[in-house]
Amino acid sequence: MARHHGLHRLARWGMSVLSLVGGVITLVLFRRGPEYFPWLLGSLLLCWLAAVAFVQLRPRLEGRPWLRLAIDWSVQGLYQDVLIVLLPFYYASTTFLSGNGVFFLLLVAAAILTTFDPWYQAIILRWPLAGHLLFAFSFFASLNVALPLVGLRSGWGSPLAGGLAFMTLTPAVYRILPGGRGLPMGRDFPAGRALRGMLPPILAVAGGLFAFWGISEIRAWIPPTPLHLARGTLARNVSALEPVEPRSAISVEELRAWNGVVCFTAIYAPPGLQEPISHIWRKDGVVVATARLSPIQGGRAQGYRTYSRRPDLGPNPVGQWSVEILTAHGQLIGRTRFAVTG
Repeated sequence: MARHHGLHRLARWGMSVLSLVGGVITLVLFRRGPEYFPWLLGSLLLCWLAAVAFVQLRPRLEGRPWLRLAIDWSVQGLYQDVLIVLLPFYYASTTFLSGNGVFFLLLVAAAILTTFDPWYQAIILRWPLAGHLLFAFSFFASLNVALPLVGLRSGWGSPLAGGLAFMTLTPAVYRILPGGRGLPMGRDFPAGRALRGMLPPILAVAGGLFAFWGISEIRAWIPPTPLHLARGTLARNVSALEPVEPRSAISVEELRAWNGVVCFTAIYAPPGLQEPISHIWRKDGVVVATARLSPIQGGRAQGYRTYSRRPDLGPNPVGQWSVEILTAHGQLIGRTRFAVTG
């Protein structure tokens, strides 16, 4: 390798390329349709069980470098496969140029980090805290997709996923606490052993509840995956649950001739899920009206079709309009835009 730098690059980056190819193959296998969601959920659970086992086993293999290397590669491969499988779900649910786009960028960064070995080794393997955070973030992102697949609404799914993800950090947090390495015990403090045994579950429950509350406060920044806007448009009317004369722009004369407009949306949700939604009508960024709609029913591949109607758009409708589709807890599913011209 000293004489041929190409071999050094191949050894350094070759496994990364093979891992990326494996991740793409995994992605193709799971992008077959909604009927494969149970397989996805089961695979996620198996991946995390394996990752937990490998991470717990690694510190005991100080004298076996090749076995530790194999475990490190296995854990990294599990991270990468899961994150790549999750990317299409979050891509479909993310509304770019909105707050939840930040979460998608973090997910992309995590997927890239787990793909390239030199970066993974320099950050995750060198800094244990970074490894714990990557594990919690990936676990949260997985549960945020998996829980709605079993019928849990996004308003509860995201906070619950956050609480459970924090609980996976309990051993790491416990070790860095002043008393985590051993509370005083013996004659001076006979109850120390009992308190030390109670501290991890107390920490897990308290931290999980705090994370549940924290995610509840910031869930507007989290894509409501796997919900996503399959179709959205302005239309003159709706007939047989299909838009009549869909438009992306309309003149004032046409608007008056129509005697009102509708915003038609088709929202994808997994089978068994019922999710209340709202349409927020905005003109030039200012909220004009809010329409609360009946809960969407999951299971239709083309999306559950619903709409809201506005009898008029005010005395001066000219401008840029948008209709935001929100869950009952304020997560942005998508946005439809249209213009009214003079």
